[in-house]
Order: sequence, then structure tokens, then C-alpha cells
Amino acid sequence: MFRLMHLIRIPLTVSLTLALPVTTLARQPLAVTTPASNAQLDEDERLEHAKKLYVAAERLTRRGKWAEAADYYEQAYYLVPSKHGFAHKVAVAAYEAGDCDRAQEYLLHFLTYGDSDKHLDELDEAQRLIEEIDASGCASQASWTKLNAVA
Repeated sequence: MFRLMHLIRIPLTVSLTLALPVTTLARQPLAVTTPASNAQLDEDERLEHAKKLYVAAERLTRRGKWAEAADYYEQAYYLVPSKHGFAHKVAVAAYEAGDCDRAQEYLLHFLTYGDSDKHLDELDEAQRLIEEIDASGCASQASWTKLNAVA
């Protein structure tokens, strides 16, 4: 754990989120598809559907439709929660859309669960965005305040 903290240079308060369960994202994804219909999908179908949502989200980002893209990325992440790169995509799209609270929530989640072997650059970007959000004050609470309230 200390090697990871040193590697991505995260403050102690962010590293405390490592103790949070994956279910800390209380908000349900927006209705791109209904969760009830997803419950009937097997793992391969979920992955295939998530890929389609990802492709649609990528198209939206190229057109500058960040809020809509965040919704699609979020739904894809809901389908395959083991793909933490989707959390990063939701965060970046939300940040670009000006939704600092949503971006902060997913950035903290990604910093907690993102794989440093797969997502080193994204983890660095997530840390930078958290610092920008905290410095700008655009989120309703500072990251360190949220973490201290949980701890």
C-alpha cells in the first residue's frame, strides 16, 4: 500500500478511501437502460452491452456532449463494475460537463479501486483533477472533508 501511495503521490486523506467498500457510490446510474432489464443479462451480455454504451459515450465526447457521455459511461460501469476504468471515464466526462460533485465522487472511487498496473496515467490524471476540484471549490465539499466525514 505504501508503494502505491508513493507511486501515484496521493495525500493521506485520499488513501483512507482504500478502506471504503465498492458500494460507496450511492447514486444509481441514470436510466440509459433500466437496471431491471440488466438483471436478466448474463456476464457476456452485460459486457457486450457495456461495450456498446462505451462506444456511444465516446461518440458523445467527440461531439462535446460531456453530461450525456457521463451517463453512458456510468451505465456501462454499472453493468461491469469490475472495469474501474469506467469510473475514470465518468469522472472526466462529469468534470468536463461542470458536474464537480459527480466528478469528485468518481475520481475518489477510481483512486481507491483503479489498478496501478493498468491505469497509472489515469490515476495521475485523477489525482490532478481532484486537486483542481479542491482548489477551485466547485464541489459542494472538499475531498479531504468528504474523506474525514467517512473516516
